[in-house]
Amino acid sequence: MFISQSFRLVSLTAIVFLSACAATTDQDAAPDATASGVQTPVVDQPVNDNPISGPVQATTPPSVDVADTISPTAPGNLRLMGPARISVVNLTWDYSTDNVAVSGYRIFRDGVLLASITQNIFADDGVNENTAYQYLVEAFDAENNTASSGALNVMTPLAADNSAPSIPANLITTVTTSTQISFSWTASSDNIGVSGYRIYKNYSTVPHATVTTLSFTDTGLSASQTHVYSVSAIDAAGNESALSDVITIDTLAAVVTQPVVLSWQTPTQNTDDSCLDSIQGYNLHFGMTSGNYSSTVNLDLSAGQVSCVQTAFDNVCGLPVMTCSYTVDSLEAGTWYFAMQTIDATGIVSGYSNEASKLVN
Repeated sequence: MFISQSFRLVSLTAIVFLSACAATTDQDAAPDATASGVQTPVVDQPVNDNPISGPVQATTPPSVDVADTISPTAPGNLRLMGPARISVVNLTWDYSTDNVAVSGYRIFRDGVLLASITQNIFADDGVNENTAYQYLVEAFDAENNTASSGALNVMTPLAADNSAPSIPANLITTVTTSTQISFSWTASSDNIGVSGYRIYKNYSTVPHATVTTLSFTDTGLSASQTHVYSVSAIDAAGNESALSDVITIDTLAAVVTQPVVLSWQTPTQNTDDSCLDSIQGYNLHFGMTSGNYSSTVNLDLSAGQVSCVQTAFDNVCGLPVMTCSYTVDSLEAGTWYFAMQTIDATGIVSGYSNEASKLVN
């Protein structure tokens, strides 16, 4: 029992000793604040694993702006989406590419900017029928670098024409003879355009003629005949107006004509009583008004147009006096007046002779 208690005491002493040693160790590591009377706080110091170079930090280099000068690729294969219509043209093209990004597309018609879009389809609804247009598409990026497509030429169709022209009006006679008739009318109007006029004669349902003018002349007719005409207007689509009011025109009676035989004596002297060397020919003047001659015929003696026979002799000049004749064919009924001039060998023309008249009936 004595040994057992002694063991407990030794164990207790050992425990106390170890505790005292641990306390002594803590006191050696820290100064005795009680001895100096000042309490010094314990401060945690940062751990510096690299005291020579200091702490290592990760950094990003500053950014540098670089201007974009590269244009997009040109829009390719500019084309129609279906046929052009009367009032709209639908376009499409292949998308462009860019080193950064394509911002959009500008559409031009005949050099005029129509729109700026981001898609590759466009409907131009500002067109007219039967009109030619040219389109271009331009791709652009944020820096306005551009590239243009090729040109696309488009012709819009002509609208179906179902409207007939207006009816021709105001038919009037302009010329009438025994063998022909001429008349005119006022122009018709049409929604697109009048291309011509059909002439109907004597109530026939088949056109007698088609003209593009505002008048018509019917020839090869018989004298003293009555003819009835009407006119319609047509356009390029074949639309025809209703017929105009009719116009009734009579050809004149046949012209009665009759030949007239003229005769005269050849002069042998000039107005100063000097003698003529020779005569080259005559100018014959005639008309239906006295002193106002509408026709002139040159009668050349060498051409055999004039028949002459000697009927006297001028003893002063020693020249034969000739009686000549000439026939004027087919003069209409009425009174005609005639006068002559002599042409000598040098081409000098005399004054007018006396005037002769003849009633044709």
